[in-house]
Amino acid sequence: MPRTDHRPTCFTFSEVFTLSLGGLVLSTAVLSSPAFGNHAVLAQDWTGARQQGDRSLVRLVSDRDHRHSLIRRPSAKSSTGTERSTDTLSEETNTEKRSKTLLKRPSTTSTQKTRPVAPSQATVTTSAPTVTTVPSSTVSPAPTQSTTTTQTRSMPSSSISTVAPRSLLGSTTGGVTVGTASTTTTTTSLTAATSTTTSTSSTETPKGSGRKFSQVLSQFPEVEEAVKTKGKGSNGPPQTLNVSPTALVFSATAGSGNPPSQAFSVSKSGGGPLSWTASENAAWLSLSSSSGGNNQTVSVSVNTSGLPAGIYSTPITVSASGASNSPQTVLVSLAVNAAQVTVQPKIGLSPSSLAFTATQGGANPANQTVAVTNTGTGTLTWTVADNVNWLTATQSGSSIVAGVNLSGLAAGTYNGAITVSASGATNTPQTIPVSLTVAAAPVASPTIALSPTSLAFSGTQGGTNPASKTVTVSNTGGGTLTWTASDNANWLTATQSGSSIVAGVNLSGLAAGTYNGAITVSATGATNTPQTIPVTLTVTAAPAPAPTPASSISATPASISITVPAGTTAVQEFTFDINSSGGSTGWSINDPAYWILRDPSSGSTPSKMHGYVYPEFFKTAGTYSATFTITPSSSAITPISVPVTLTVTGSQTQPTQPSIGLSPTSLAFTGTQGGSNPSSKTITVSNTGSGTLSWTVADNANWLTATQSGSSIVAGVNLSGLAAGTYNGVITVSATGATNTPQTIPVALTVTASGSTTTGSVTLTWNANTEQDLGGYKIYRATSSGAYGAPIATINGNVTSYVASGLPTGTTYFFVVTAFDNSGNESSYSNEVSKSLY
Repeated sequence: MPRTDHRPTCFTFSEVFTLSLGGLVLSTAVLSSPAFGNHAVLAQDWTGARQQGDRSLVRLVSDRDHRHSLIRRPSAKSSTGTERSTDTLSEETNTEKRSKTLLKRPSTTSTQKTRPVAPSQATVTTSAPTVTTVPSSTVSPAPTQSTTTTQTRSMPSSSISTVAPRSLLGSTTGGVTVGTASTTTTTTSLTAATSTTTSTSSTETPKGSGRKFSQVLSQFPEVEEAVKTKGKGSNGPPQTLNVSPTALVFSATAGSGNPPSQAFSVSKSGGGPLSWTASENAAWLSLSSSSGGNNQTVSVSVNTSGLPAGIYSTPITVSASGASNSPQTVLVSLAVNAAQVTVQPKIGLSPSSLAFTATQGGANPANQTVAVTNTGTGTLTWTVADNVNWLTATQSGSSIVAGVNLSGLAAGTYNGAITVSASGATNTPQTIPVSLTVAAAPVASPTIALSPTSLAFSGTQGGTNPASKTVTVSNTGGGTLTWTASDNANWLTATQSGSSIVAGVNLSGLAAGTYNGAITVSATGATNTPQTIPVTLTVTAAPAPAPTPASSISATPASISITVPAGTTAVQEFTFDINSSGGSTGWSINDPAYWILRDPSSGSTPSKMHGYVYPEFFKTAGTYSATFTITPSSSAITPISVPVTLTVTGSQTQPTQPSIGLSPTSLAFTGTQGGSNPSSKTITVSNTGSGTLSWTVADNANWLTATQSGSSIVAGVNLSGLAAGTYNGVITVSATGATNTPQTIPVALTVTASGSTTTGSVTLTWNANTEQDLGGYKIYRATSSGAYGAPIATINGNVTSYVASGLPTGTTYFFVVTAFDNSGNESSYSNEVSKSLY
């Protein structure tokens, strides 16, 4: 049956031939390959001795682990002169042994027994093997007179073509193949050959003569010499060096490690003790022993590191002093096959895993990219898929864009995978582990909040402690606020009570005065720890012993009497004392009549009361009465009365009193600091009453001068030494006997800094208030209607004009005036007036 083994074959070790010619044995290895043809390699030297008596042996080893032996038996002449010979072809395998015998009729020409000679024809063909069912051997008929041996052979000196080796003898392993898948089966045929022909006579050659094979042996000088030596004979059996096997074949694949070691044995036949040495000259070959004695095994190792694909051959020379057949050679062949090249894509991923981190409820982390490459050959066409909802894997060119979605994910670790698949890839599919770590959302730090943020206590020296106060503590941040409270003063206590602090003070031993302390609130982890609450304690002095209460009050004098002639306009002043018995008491007094004023309206005993009678209200003679009622603060004390009597005598006459008249009634000056003095101003003085007005003038400021000039006053100012600012002064005009003496003229001076804004002034006038207890007037100014603040000036007395100076120009000013009495009571605003300065 044809072979069905389809192992790919690049190089095949085809045959090993052991050719026995008249007792001389030659082993030849034939290597065949489709690329390099057939080659023969000498595997064993000629031994120089006949083998198996008078037989010639050709031994073959085929590619199918069969061993073929072709044995040519001696021929004999038949009576008809026909040579008869028997050719036996034997075939061995590991499991069977078969023999085929080819019989030829004996020759009839002669019955004489002759010595065996070489086969008449033996041809070994090393052409490229063909597939056959059974290896065949063919022996052609031998000629009667001569024998022609034709052999095809090749013996390179140091190397042979690249092949895949097989075991030389008795191998049970198949051929070593590299590359594309094919099947090579060898066929060994014994056929006629034509490449090289050597003729020799068929005459029997005596043992040891060494003359009849000279033409054959001339092609192998070393064998010829061995034959000649062996043919001489000896007195005893000579020592023979035995080396087995004589050929070792190794095979390996480049870059895939060294093949197993092999061994050959060294022994002897005959003679005395054996002492041998072995040598080799290949860097890739090593021996376990380089010398030894009888029956010793030598391990042979090869090192393929750094060797390119090819066939390597080297001999191991075994020499033994005294051995008749020394040296012997073990041929070592090494076939290094090129590594099989496959054209297949392979998925490459970088990185090979992904890790994302994020915070729960935060933004999705940035996408990550995985580069996909073809680390094999050919074309890589791939797809990508993910296996969890929170993971996305999108193909983008030669990359994968991986992203995660945190929506709905709780804190924790999540694992997923991205799978890359590619049809035809050697490593498909590939998986990219993806991990996502979601950290819990950070908890905001707590923040201390206090209400109130400060405390104030007051107490009386030696008195009871004031009531405690509470401060509420709350957390306006995140997380949990755990806090403590402490104080820093002996008189202060701070006690935690739930979410509050109860603060208290102890007055014991404290003198009158003000004390300051603090309560500190601390909280580990709070953003604003610690917080301090200032605490103030005011201790007042112990009160004086309570006075003995008054039992009564009195007035001295107990009554007031005033007499004036009719037409008197001068105010009549009087006083009386208010006292009490047993202690002090408060009191109040009424306003008895329109023509009487009192000052003050209340007080405590002892005190003095001032009264004013205005006789001008009475034009005719008569007696006019009013009564002051003094009411004590204590209801246990009886109020008292002080009667006032005004007697007007005579008849009313025409007034003969002068009255001071002034025009203008106020002055305003402006000047520049360091500049010249402003011009003087004049005030006209007139008598608006009767009689004769004799008057004097005076000023009240160093920078102001007032000089009488006839019936006028010349007013001037001096800027020397004055800083920028507003200055107010008064010019006073007095006249004895005048009904309105004295009269005052307000003077305002505005000094501006050099280069300052231009200013102006506004003069206000108003009608006089006619109330008897008028204290004066207050002037208010604003730059928008109705927006008045504190008064800009207060004028005592019944002065009805005011100069507002130093006002920057470019603004409209609004003014109102109020009147106030001697008790400080103030009227409502007057009508509003305005003035624009440009």
